[in-house]
Amino acid sequence: MLVLSGISLPVVSPEHLIAQKIFAMKNDPSRTFYELADIKLLLGLHGTDLESVRYYLRKYDLMERYYDLIGQKRESK
Repeated sequence: MLVLSGISLPVVSPEHLIAQKIFAMKNDPSRTFYELADIKLLLGLHGTDLESVRYYLRKYDLMERYYDLIGQKRESK
């Protein structure tokens, strides 16, 4: 909840916003470049849960994007 001038407003968490962006990439791969840029920015917010992001990437079969986001090379199989 965000409180402004005594008014409480519900606000989406960074993790849920990232989940929506991952879902958008899954449904329209042409959005990948833009969504990854936004996700990377959201990952930089203090307290964003990387494990939740990994969950959504696994759920939508996009784990290959995980390494793009965290800036590491893929682990070899």
